[in-house]
Amino acid sequence: MAPSLYAPLPADRFNIRLIKLQPSDNPSAPILCQLVTYPINSDRPGAHSYECLSYVWGTEEYRKCIEIDIGEAVLNFPATPNLYEALLHIRDPVFEQILWIDAICINQDDDEEKATQVAAMARIYGLAKRVVVWLGPEAEGSTLAFEELRNQAQSYLSADRSSSDETKPKDEATALLRRPYFRRMWILQEVTAARNILFKCGDAELQTSTFIAGLDALKRLDDWQIRGRILPFLNLIKSSAFRESLKGQTHLNIEPLTTLIDQFHTHDASNPLDKIYALWGLCSDSQSMTRLQPDYRKSWETLLKDLGKIVFGDHSTIAASKDRQMM
Repeated sequence: MAPSLYAPLPADRFNIRLIKLQPSDNPSAPILCQLVTYPINSDRPGAHSYECLSYVWGTEEYRKCIEIDIGEAVLNFPATPNLYEALLHIRDPVFEQILWIDAICINQDDDEEKATQVAAMARIYGLAKRVVVWLGPEAEGSTLAFEELRNQAQSYLSADRSSSDETKPKDEATALLRRPYFRRMWILQEVTAARNILFKCGDAELQTSTFIAGLDALKRLDDWQIRGRILPFLNLIKSSAFRESLKGQTHLNIEPLTTLIDQFHTHDASNPLDKIYALWGLCSDSQSMTRLQPDYRKSWETLLKDLGKIVFGDHSTIAASKDRQMM
């Protein structure tokens, strides 16, 4: 029998899988990782020694194989082009890196495992030493956009914040903020849980404080769709600055779940169930929302009916379309 990439996770305590990304100074060299199991403990003080990747899965076509060492064999894993590109840019020329990446570290074919891991996403991201936000490869002047954000941040932090001067973003910065990353539902929880964030786009990098200050300096956003996404995104990142640790909690306690759904239902998710599940770790009322807890065996129709009964009451009659997977 051919070896499987995924062995069942131990049930005696909460475990996750991590990959050890092997170093290379050759950008053309194959991407090699080792897959390991790791017991995660949210009661331990300080961050754990792994990083999380926050990114858009992107197109499922034209996948590129990365090599994963599971001990008894080296297996090929078909990564989406965006994930493959991210690993190329993250890979260090000298040192091994330890990463948690949802597409690889969760067995996506095991609905039970996926539900358990997804319900703990806030915990996984909140205990990481850093979250790397991958915005994609260099394009449409994105490196210039990072420079603009850096310059705007320096001016903003050195100036009187009470000034009413407004700065209009240049085309490069606007193009950057239109990237699919900022429309993705899962990023809301990932950046809110993060202790520390590194923003990467191609070879360009910005630390959390610089990225936030740069966006704060761009007061005038003519594109209201961008404005509607970026301002809540900024507020969520800022809220994480006041949280030292999860202290054993599994939820970030931002808002009630129905409030979060109302605020962010226009964000994108490949799986319609994630329009709700991606907000689960952010909610402040998980105890009263148990019927909306992640369960990938449910249909979208059933989940939407469960949501309707919570909003309108158990005795209400709810009809949900099987065909229109919208909220």
